[in-house]
Amino acid sequence: MKRPRVAIVADLAEERWHSMDLVAEILMLGLRTPKTRIVDATQIRPSMVRRLTRLPGVGRLSPATTADRIINRVWDYRRMLSMQADDFDLFHIVDHSYAHLVTVLPPDRSLVMCHDVDAFAGVLPGTEGQSIVGKLLGERLLAGLVLARKIVCGSHATRDALLASQILEPSRVTVVPYGLHPSCTPRPDPRADEVASRHLGPSDVNCPEILHVGST
Repeated sequence: MKRPRVAIVADLAEERWHSMDLVAEILMLGLRTPKTRIVDATQIRPSMVRRLTRLPGVGRLSPATTADRIINRVWDYRRMLSMQADDFDLFHIVDHSYAHLVTVLPPDRSLVMCHDVDAFAGVLPGTEGQSIVGKLLGERLLAGLVLARKIVCGSHATRDALLASQILEPSRVTVVPYGLHPSCTPRPDPRADEVASRHLGPSDVNCPEILHVGST
């Protein structure tokens, strides 16, 4: 029996969104595990086309980097992905800040992971904030998000925030907790524990500890 073809649409590697890269990595690991493999998963991640960042003098400036990122997201990535619309049975967009890609894909075969609602500030009903450019980009993202057949949130807090806007049917928004990397284990590791204690201080069973994976 032929397995469904699933495209894991990842962030551009050059953007260095480490948390989103990790989500894509864990997805690929899980979907390709031989014992539980039920789909043929392929990661899609084009290389960034550098334009302004190649120019002498201005290439290292922040506006040039931002401009290249935006052009690649809204033009190059969309154009490349549109040519693969018939190649997969499902398009799984890893990061909601790439939700605009749904506008060039079959909506009934598109899924978007939503990790927070920050990108939709000033665009979702009842929210404020964002610059003019931020709102324009946010409108593109929201247009893609509402088209997707399914939206997957990593937490109930994010799902609640999305549904509070009343622009999505609750049946289309679900929660799937994030998976664990194979390097994570409940087994004791005295050597690693000693290093952690040296940096963070001794652990306190009465005080919760939060591990943040991100670029901040």
